Amino acid sequence: MEMEKKNLAIIILAVALVASGVGNIIFGVLMGGITVIAPPPPSTIIYGSSAGPVDADPQYMWDSTSFDHALNIYEGLFAYNLSDPDTPLIPRLALDFGTWSTDDLELTLTLRHGVTFHSGYAFNASAVKFSFDRLNWLCNFSGDLPADVIYGSETIISVLYMWPDYSAIINRTEIIDEYTVKFVLNRVYGILLPLLTFPASYILDPSVTPGDDYLSEGMSGFYGSENNAEIVSGTGPWKFEYYIAGIESKYVRFDDYWGGAGAIESWVMAVIQDADARNTALLVGDVNFLDAPHPSYYQEMRDSDAVELYEAGPGTITSYLGFNNLQINVTWRTAMSYALDYDYIIDELREGDAVRLKSPIPLGIQFANWSFDCPTLDLTIARSVMNSMGFGTGLVTDQDWIDVAESPTPFLAVNYTYNLGNKFREDCYVLLESNFANIGIKVIDAGAEWEIYLDKLYNVDGGWDKLQIWWIGWIPDYNDPSNYVNSLMSNVSSSASTQCSTPELEAFMLAGLEETDQDIRRQIYHDMQKYIVEELRPWAFGYVPKNVDAYATDLKGYPSNGMGYNYFYPMYFEN
Repeated sequence: MEMEKKNLAIIILAVALVASGVGNIIFGVLMGGITVIAPPPPSTIIYGSSAGPVDADPQYMWDSTSFDHALNIYEGLFAYNLSDPDTPLIPRLALDFGTWSTDDLELTLTLRHGVTFHSGYAFNASAVKFSFDRLNWLCNFSGDLPADVIYGSETIISVLYMWPDYSAIINRTEIIDEYTVKFVLNRVYGILLPLLTFPASYILDPSVTPGDDYLSEGMSGFYGSENNAEIVSGTGPWKFEYYIAGIESKYVRFDDYWGGAGAIESWVMAVIQDADARNTALLVGDVNFLDAPHPSYYQEMRDSDAVELYEAGPGTITSYLGFNNLQINVTWRTAMSYALDYDYIIDELREGDAVRLKSPIPLGIQFANWSFDCPTLDLTIARSVMNSMGFGTGLVTDQDWIDVAESPTPFLAVNYTYNLGNKFREDCYVLLESNFANIGIKVIDAGAEWEIYLDKLYNVDGGWDKLQIWWIGWIPDYNDPSNYVNSLMSNVSSSASTQCSTPELEAFMLAGLEETDQDIRRQIYHDMQKYIVEELRPWAFGYVPKNVDAYATDLKGYPSNGMGYNYFYPMYFEN
C-alpha cells in the first residue's frame, strides 16, 4: 500500500511538472532515463516588485516601476553613473558635455557613433531631433495637439519641460550634421543637463515610434509578445519581450548593445503585491532580487547564506503625508503635523531603516537644508492649535479627545488613501487613526489598488478632490531641488496633488529655475525651504528610507544608488 502511494505521488508530481523543461527533466530522473548532472548557472534575474510598469511611453510615464522598465530599454544623451556612490552626471549617447553659446541659450552636442536601436535603425542626430520634436508636440506647446490622441491631452510630465507661463524650455532642436545637434532654449535655464537624464528625454527610434501620438494607453498595447520588437525600440542593453498585466514583464539581452552585451540573458519584473509574499520569495529562491526589502525581514536575510542584504545608507527618496490643502487649511495641517508620532513611524513601522525628513528636499540633493523648525510630536501644541479654532476647549483628558473622534460628530473626518500591498502604508492607517484621535479627528480607510491610487494622484476624473490625506513617496527624476519642489508644488504640475501653490511659492520656484549662479540659487532654496517648512506646511514631513537592497548571494554587480533606479546591465551571476 505504501509503495502504491509512493508511485502515485511520483506520477502526480511528474504530470504537474511535465509542462516545463524542468518538469521534463525531473520526470526523466524519476523514471530512471536521465543521468543527474549539475544544473547550469542561472541566466535570468527575477526581480520581485510590488507592481508592474504602468505606462509604456517614456514621454508619459511618471512612476517608479515604469522608470525601471524604461531605464533598461532606452537611453538619454546624459545619465547618472549609478555605480559611483556620488552618482555624478555623465555623457551617455552624447560624447561630452557640449558647448554653450555666450548667452547660455544654445547647447551644441556631439553624439556617439556606432549606436543602433533594437530595430537595427542607426542612432544619429535625426533621432535626437525626432525625440525632442515629439516631446514638445506631446507637451502641446504649439496648442495644436488633437483631442483624439491616446490620452486625450498633453503628457503628464509636461511641467518638467515648461516655464510657469506654459512656454517651452526647449524652443527647438537643430541638426548640425549627422552626429551633431543644437538645443535652442527660449530662456536661460540652469539645469538643462540634469533634465536630459529624465526618461521623457530618452532617445526614441524614429523608425517605429509614432511621432504624433503615444505608444499606447498605459501598458494596454503590450500584452503578450507578438510585434513588441516592432513597437518598442531603444538603444539600451535590454529589449522588451512581453508584458502580462499583474503577473510579469520580461526583457532580453540586446547582443548588439554599443557598450557590449551584458552577462545575463534576461530579466523579469515579477509582480508580487503582498509584501510578506514578496520578501519570502527571495528567502526561498523564487526571486533573486528585491528593491527595498521590508525591514521586518532584514535579520532573516542577514542570517541567510542565500541572500545578500546591502545597506548603503540614506537615499534621496522622500516619503510624506500629503494634505489636500484646499480642503484642510494651514491651521488644521499644523495641528495634524504636531499630532503625528514620527519616532514611532521610523523606529517601529520602518524598524529603524529611515531618517526623519525635515524639508521637501532630502540630504544628498544640492541645497537641501534641514535646519528649520519642522513639527515634531507635541500634543500640547497640537491641542492648542485646535483650541485656537474653537475645538476641544473644554476637554481635559486624552480619552475626552478620543471619545470625540469615535463619536458620530468628530471635529474632522478625513479619508486616508494608500496603495494596497505597501506594508508600511497599510500599517500606517492604524497609527494615523490613533494619533489623530488624540485631537478629535476620525480617519477613514480608503486603501486602493495601485492603478486606482495612481489615477487619483494624477487627478484622473478629479482624483485630487477625492484625496484628503495620503502617504506618498517621491523618487528624484534628476539631482536638483527644483525636481522636488516644482514637481510636487507648482500650480502647473500634474503631480501637485496637495494643491498647495501660493504666489510666494511660485515666485521662489521661478527664481530657482532662472538663476544660473549657484550661490544665488542656494539662497533662493534656503528661503524657499524655510517658507515651506515653517509657514506653508503643505505636508507632514515623513522620512527618507535608507537605501537597502537584497539579492541572491551569487548575483553580483548591482549598482545600488541613492536615486532609487534599478539598472540591471552591470549584473552577473558569480557561477
